[in-house]
Amino acid sequence: MTCTTKTSRFSGAVVQVLDSLIDGPLELSNVREGNELIGAIVRYLRTGAEPEPRTDAQRMALTMVRPVLEKSRARIVAGREGGSRGGGESKASSRREGKTGSKEASGGSTEMESEVTSKRPSKTQSKRASDIYSSSYTPDSPSKGEGCGEGDEGIPYEAIVARLNGATGASYRHTTRKTRQLIRARWSEGFRLPDFERVVDTMAAAWSGDPKMAQYLRPETLFGPKFEGYLNRPSSPARGGAAGDEYSRL
Repeated sequence: MTCTTKTSRFSGAVVQVLDSLIDGPLELSNVREGNELIGAIVRYLRTGAEPEPRTDAQRMALTMVRPVLEKSRARIVAGREGGSRGGGESKASSRREGKTGSKEASGGSTEMESEVTSKRPSKTQSKRASDIYSSSYTPDSPSKGEGCGEGDEGIPYEAIVARLNGATGASYRHTTRKTRQLIRARWSEGFRLPDFERVVDTMAAAWSGDPKMAQYLRPETLFGPKFEGYLNRPSSPARGGAAGDEYSRL
């Protein structure tokens, strides 16, 4: 802290002001506000009239210099009273007031910073918001091992798709995102592995001999919303029906 002083005249009296008391006000972006605060500080040192800042910036600057301001005021009062006894008492008083002023400044600064911080999210809050968003976001493109997280435990994706591939000679992958979504949806409705096997076997027997219908032996069709209808279809349907009749029952 610099100890140089500046001299200011107030009502015919000379008041010495520490640089540290006016450095803060001089740093304010609004020159007028800074000049007003400097005038209020000089007036307080000369008369003891409490400064009355108008803006948040002035209040913050005043809070930061409050301990030094109180000490300067105490020294001025002690100098007027004179005498070693008065000087000693003023010095002790100055120390007490300095400690009190420091606490008040600390509390005022914390309160002001809290008010400003409440108007904008902190870095910690932003990070928490980012973490929450990231954990709730589901990407459109499948990631490596997608579908193997929470909620997939116990769902035999591989066994179900293997049954379909075995019945149709296809090469569907059990890791495909859409396939897993369909299987998971049916699983959440209460259907289990025997139900999937029955649907695959029943529909493979019904459609595999028909070139027009065989193309629908795929996860999108078999494991879709009509899954329960396929499950309850007779396992040995009559062959020879028109392809149009089969297609209408998709």
